[in-house]
Amino acid sequence: MSANRKSRTVAHIDRTAASLFAKQATWSFVSRAIGALLQALMIIILARSISKADFGDFGTTFGTLTLLSMFTDFGLTSFAVKSLAVDHDLELAQRAVHLNKWMSVVLVAICAGIALVDMSMFDGHKWPYLIGIGVFLAIEKVTEGELALLGALQKFEGPAVSIVGRRLFALGIFLYLSTVLAPLLSYFLALALVGLPFMFFARTKTQTDFQGKVNLSGSQTIQTLRSSFHYGMSSVFQQIRSLDALVVSLAIGPVAAGAYSAATRLASPTYYVTSAVATAITPGAKSLGDTGVNSLLTRMVAWTGICISLLVACSSLLDVVMVKVYGNEYQGAGQTLLWVASGTLVTALYSPFSSHIQAMGYARLVSLINFISGILILCGICVGCKIGGEAGAALGFALAASAGLIAFIVVAKLQVERRASHAN
Repeated sequence: MSANRKSRTVAHIDRTAASLFAKQATWSFVSRAIGALLQALMIIILARSISKADFGDFGTTFGTLTLLSMFTDFGLTSFAVKSLAVDHDLELAQRAVHLNKWMSVVLVAICAGIALVDMSMFDGHKWPYLIGIGVFLAIEKVTEGELALLGALQKFEGPAVSIVGRRLFALGIFLYLSTVLAPLLSYFLALALVGLPFMFFARTKTQTDFQGKVNLSGSQTIQTLRSSFHYGMSSVFQQIRSLDALVVSLAIGPVAAGAYSAATRLASPTYYVTSAVATAITPGAKSLGDTGVNSLLTRMVAWTGICISLLVACSSLLDVVMVKVYGNEYQGAGQTLLWVASGTLVTALYSPFSSHIQAMGYARLVSLINFISGILILCGICVGCKIGGEAGAALGFALAASAGLIAFIVVAKLQVERRASHAN
């Protein structure tokens, strides 16, 4: 083959890989963006249906149990994607997803145990919500695990339909149930009821590509958990910031936590944008190359800086946004929204950077960075609470999150350079 012809062939492969990556990221982004808008609409309706203190209690409970679900996750879904997309180990990927189902059962059992303690030792009014959150999170874990295998094979239509369908039907059922039941109970019931059929839908989609029954011996279970350990720790440490509302509640009270939680829920759709890229990075890492992924992430950092600058420029309007969305009870929460949204934009980049560095084979390093960043964020929130209330907590969160992002950027750059020097 001549040099020119070989060059054209390589260029064509690069364009095809980039096109496939862009297609997967677009499908994921559009579906997650629509899902985020529908989820945000549910949250807004819920927030306007209950008191500010109750909404703060909701944010605290949900964030704590979300972190708990990460402890039962062990990073099995991320590990399954890497095993299939990068290592091409179908058996290990199936084993991880199968084990993920059993860990979901463990999560429900733990939440049921917490609900039992609440009934026997406290006032007992939270137990339906605790079980509802547990069932919802478990169903989400199983569904996302199944659909992750399709994503690893760069089949993105099924996951996209699942995300939009789950949120759309959940919104409809929530609106109906809220007319006959308490708002919080209606919220979690709607999510759980819709999640079940879509969980079976995900299983049906994966059965086409993955045949055969998965049998796990004790030694295989231990080996799989050990292999996915650093992925799990990375997920846990990324979710440490879910305790932010709890920290604010303990430091300055549930009403302040309500304002902080409201701002967090309004800013959270940002995660769906970057998670779309993170979803596509691991399957596309080999074809795009380290330099290509690094270039993409650099552009994402630049756009994040632009978005934060626009937020600061429009900060005077954010107070109006909080009042229009949540009601007069949230008057004066504009500064909280400004810094929570800025911090959320920054932490949203943790996921694609983590996927990139993990795909290069440095899962342990990623978990360490996420651990340090998570501790920094909680410390920043604690200090901010004491200095400036909920707005100070939000500013502390944004500054600490920025320090974590700097660490990710430096590490990604150094590892790409190291791999390039080894290749030469």
